[in-house]
Amino acid sequence: MEKVDRAQFLRLGAVGALGAAGAGLIAAGPAVAALPAPTPIGDDIGFFGFAVVAELTSRRWYQETLRVKGLGRSVRSTLSAAGEAKGAHVRRLNDVLRDGAVQPSDFAVDFPKGSFDTRARALALGRQLEGLLVSTYLYGTAYAQDSSSRLLLGRLQIFDGQLLAWLGSLAGVSPVPGLPDPIDTEAGGTLLDRYLTTPSFR
Repeated sequence: MEKVDRAQFLRLGAVGALGAAGAGLIAAGPAVAALPAPTPIGDDIGFFGFAVVAELTSRRWYQETLRVKGLGRSVRSTLSAAGEAKGAHVRRLNDVLRDGAVQPSDFAVDFPKGSFDTRARALALGRQLEGLLVSTYLYGTAYAQDSSSRLLLGRLQIFDGQLLAWLGSLAGVSPVPGLPDPIDTEAGGTLLDRYLTTPSFR
């Protein structure tokens, strides 16, 4: 499979429930084992490249948020479980990318200063990240050519949609009526790139 670097795939356009949802997505039980493996076609690879970087970025958010003051034990437990699930998702996505797998050393996550100074700021950033993932995965489920790739992207979308709803409840935000808009990987990459730096450009 052709290797795609970070710049290329970012430009390619082509809480109890959390535990159960995460287990269903990353478990290796009979039902999951029976699912067909993704075989990306053409620009489908861009969805997976984007997904790895986005999942690593959001995992970093969950890890950093554990240190925010004013969060209860159950909230911290869910944050920790979500971060672990994100790591498992990255491994699964990199299995699809094979030789083009994205490594954490390929880039660095650099959140804006003060992002974790307060509970409100941290939750606002987390909701932005999860909203970006949900909207970009939604685009992938519509436009990826390979049906098995669409299936995995759809499962990721549902998982992150649950996290987004949970974070909204923590922030005291009422659910917004209506349907989420899809975001292609070019636009999604531009939004995600504001939180990233590359070693060669530091």
